[in-house]
Amino acid sequence: MPRDMRRPAAIMLVLALLLLAQVAMAAGCREDHQIRFYIFGSMGCPHCRHLKEELARAYGEGAVVFIEVSERENAERLIALYALLYPEVEEVAVPLTIVVVDGSPAASAVGAWGRELWESLIEEHMRLGRFLKVGFDGRIQVADRDHQIRLEVARIIGLAAPTATTTQEASSPAQTATYSVSTGARWEASGDGPTLLLAALGAAALCAALAAYLRAGRRRPEAIAGRDGR
Repeated sequence: MPRDMRRPAAIMLVLALLLLAQVAMAAGCREDHQIRFYIFGSMGCPHCRHLKEELARAYGEGAVVFIEVSERENAERLIALYALLYPEVEEVAVPLTIVVVDGSPAASAVGAWGRELWESLIEEHMRLGRFLKVGFDGRIQVADRDHQIRLEVARIIGLAAPTATTTQEASSPAQTATYSVSTGARWEASGDGPTLLLAALGAAALCAALAAYLRAGRRRPEAIAGRDGR
């Protein structure tokens, strides 16, 4: 292969491999982890309804549990969650969402955030193995007393005793991360067939283009030699 063709060929090969790796990572995350969203809200609240519909579209209907706070028992559970997770807040607001990963409380968030924040929040939890909180300002923070928080949240929302969702040690130092759009694998409970199919097709197209490029490169010197020899 001519020297001037090696660099673009190598770049195309790396891109194809990266895309294939992302497909495999996304598929593995979807199969290995079960995600649930417990939304404390009211169907009379447009933000609550929007969040419920948005999460159902992104993660599947079965991944969303909507808890109507107009019922007294659920309102008391909402107040208990605020007292535990956001004691600095004087007036409770909805929606308040508890993210559960593999049966264990993983994070909480106040507000009807977009899909990018939920993906970033879940990814950060999987990386740190800690319970995370998102306040009104959209910042992701690590909660203090991780184990106690999980146990109490599980009790309030009616889950069994939580189990670890990652291999990260509980002694990991507390960190604070500003909200950012996740560009890594998406952690979903429901199937995402169209996304994986498109990614796989894109990788296949890149590989096919690379193969054609390399074949053309091998033929080119012969054609030039033929013209020169006339």
